[in-house]
Amino acid sequence: MSRWQGLAQIRILKLNSNRIGDEGVRSLARSNYLTNLIELDLSENPIHDAGALELLSAASLTNLTRLGMPNLGLTPTTRRALQTRFREK
Repeated sequence: MSRWQGLAQIRILKLNSNRIGDEGVRSLARSNYLTNLIELDLSENPIHDAGALELLSAASLTNLTRLGMPNLGLTPTTRRALQTRFREK
C-alpha cells in the first residue's frame, strides 16, 4: 500500500484496529506519497517504539497534524516526541 501513488490524494487515513505492526508503520513512514496527509489514525494496533520512531523522521509527513495513537505499546518518551512533532500547527 505504501507504494500506491493514490496515497498522494488522501488527506485522512484511518488504519485503527488493522493489526498494523512496526513493519507496517515503517513502510508507511518511508512512503513518498503521504505529503497531503493531515490525519493518521493508528490506534489499537500492535505498534511499539521501534515502528513509531520511524514516523518522526518521515520526510513525507510534513502536513500531518493529527496522529491517533491510543492503546499502542509506546513508552512515554516516544509518545511525547510524536505529540510534539505532529501537534496541530
